[in-house]
Amino acid sequence: GSWSIGDMGFAPSGEFIAATSASSPEAAIYHVVVQLRGIMPYLRVEKRCSLQGGPSPFHELQFSEDSSLLMITDKSKNIMWWRVPEGARLDTMQGDDLGVIQSAIWFSDSHTWKPITGFLVGGIMAESSGGQYLGMASSAIVSCESARRHQLLAAGTTCGRVRLFHFPCPAMADCHEHWGHAAAISSVKWTQDDTLITSGGKDNCIIQWRIIDPEAARPAPPAIEEPSTAAAAAAATRGAAGGRRGGGR
Repeated sequence: GSWSIGDMGFAPSGEFIAATSASSPEAAIYHVVVQLRGIMPYLRVEKRCSLQGGPSPFHELQFSEDSSLLMITDKSKNIMWWRVPEGARLDTMQGDDLGVIQSAIWFSDSHTWKPITGFLVGGIMAESSGGQYLGMASSAIVSCESARRHQLLAAGTTCGRVRLFHFPCPAMADCHEHWGHAAAISSVKWTQDDTLITSGGKDNCIIQWRIIDPEAARPAPPAIEEPSTAAAAAAATRGAAGGRRGGGR
């Protein structure tokens, strides 16, 4: 059948694409074939298998680093795994299948973690009994991505905040929270060199956040510089430096 795409991603090997339905527990794995038409290469995508979950619609997908496994989460926060490309579902109640899942590498210097649900990010969704995340504005996390080289995870929330966590984050942990959007954030992405976070929101704005110093505040997460305060911070630093020089004379 046909369905609207909810999430889609390439396997790290570049050989496969997976896509999930936006409104049902359906997904598919496709094989990417590179062919030459004269001297020009072109891609042909061939469907390899269909995947069925249920009853909750699928939400996000993540390939393992070696492209042999596909993890899909649904909107009820269930997690399912399949072998690639045959589409055989793994059963976590079976010792052999569980061992395959536990031994898989799900992120690396070239492969980022993106789902908001999973054993590596259980702590980012935890809330205190007061309905707020460690005293911050109460809201749901809707998007996240890990950095490639730093142990950091950026997350976007429904109230327009960007949060920065240590990664992995399996249990409740502190984070930095910064405001910039006037509506929910729909996606956060790191640049290839991990120096900038780009966030896009339902306010039709795109904001970039610069990482000041990823090592400065360990073990607490490092701060990120808010666009609205960057100039003020730079001016304050210059003024402080000038004051010290004046006192020395």
